[in-house]
Amino acid sequence: MSLFTILYLAAFSQAASPASAPATARNPASLSVDLDGDGTAESVTAALRGKKVRVEVRSGTSRKVLAEASPPVPADGAGEVSLSAGSLGSAGALLEVITQSPTQECRSIWRFRDQTLMRIPIGTPSAAVPECGKRGEWSSGWDRPREDAPAEYRRERTRETPDGPHHQVESFRYAGFRLESDLARSKSEVRGIAIPSWFRTTLYPKRFLEGLYARYGLTPLKKGPRLRFLTEPESGVFAVRFETPAGETGLPVTGREPGSKKNEVVLTLGSRTPPARARVSLASETVPGEVELSGLGRELDGIYTPAMRVAEGALRAFESAEDELAVNGLAGSWATERGGVLAITLVSPNPALLEIGKSRYRVSFSRAPSGVDALLLPDDGSAPTTGLLLRGPNALARMPVRCDTGGACRTDGPAELLRRVGARLNAR
Repeated sequence: MSLFTILYLAAFSQAASPASAPATARNPASLSVDLDGDGTAESVTAALRGKKVRVEVRSGTSRKVLAEASPPVPADGAGEVSLSAGSLGSAGALLEVITQSPTQECRSIWRFRDQTLMRIPIGTPSAAVPECGKRGEWSSGWDRPREDAPAEYRRERTRETPDGPHHQVESFRYAGFRLESDLARSKSEVRGIAIPSWFRTTLYPKRFLEGLYARYGLTPLKKGPRLRFLTEPESGVFAVRFETPAGETGLPVTGREPGSKKNEVVLTLGSRTPPARARVSLASETVPGEVELSGLGRELDGIYTPAMRVAEGALRAFESAEDELAVNGLAGSWATERGGVLAITLVSPNPALLEIGKSRYRVSFSRAPSGVDALLLPDDGSAPTTGLLLRGPNALARMPVRCDTGGACRTDGPAELLRRVGARLNAR
């Protein structure tokens, strides 16, 4: 038998089958499937042309070529090609073409319509699935969520990470000439623990946020611990990171179980005995609203929350307390002691970027020197020159600062009191 064997597989072996089995060959591969939904199967072939591949769609009766296309191939050329199809019901079917070299592979999805093979993007423009990658890293196929539903495209992989085996399933549904991510059917697990897609927010001891909301006395918040959940489904990371004046530490999430309340999960952190735990109450599906830590010692145990404010009737969480201050506490017009007006404009809210004159700034608590609540960090990377000391919701002191090459800053002159334009409250 020739090494170049032609495989021919029917598209739908059973009525409930979501997709055809793949046809794979070195030259060529072929498939019979109703691509356009007219009730008649088309004949699809994919043949090697040097290092490239040519896909042709022919009429099932006349063998006339109706459409052709050149799918992406590995940089070192294709040596094998395979075809599979996923049913769209009465609308026909989508076609998957896989081209492979000994080390690389490329996958593309096509729709046959109006006598044309059209390439179907996978994912969004900002998070598109790469068309080519390492051979064997991902497997792919077609799933049908329900017997009467169109098939969904699935790609799946398992790989080793520093935290253990990472199993990932990405599911995509066809909508508007694009395969869009179906988050409900996608999953990512590390060591068998589901990794959530949580909003990347910083959480603080709840009692320390009182000074932030009062706009006065931020020293406990500046010096207290911070907590961040690292939830990265794509890279297989699910961990907690703590930041204290002594430095940063992290613990992997080693267990996850439902809590006793709705929208609550209990996480086991690390491998210590007795175990450390984080009881997480979710403000929404993606935002940790309150976290109770236990088993980590006096410095870290307690209740944490993100910086939050009610906006347009809904509770909004910020990426950091600095962002909440910039958006709700600093943006606006401020009267100076010399009778002028300082305009602080919000350029972007999350992460927050402020504009004063022609310069843009981010707010930092961690780099603020003693006697200063917040430092304005120039967005262009230059050294900070301005610190702020909060005096309530409607007043603050602007203070000149000087920072050395190592990053340490100190105050460098008298403060100037600023009052919010239109406010009548006395400054403390």
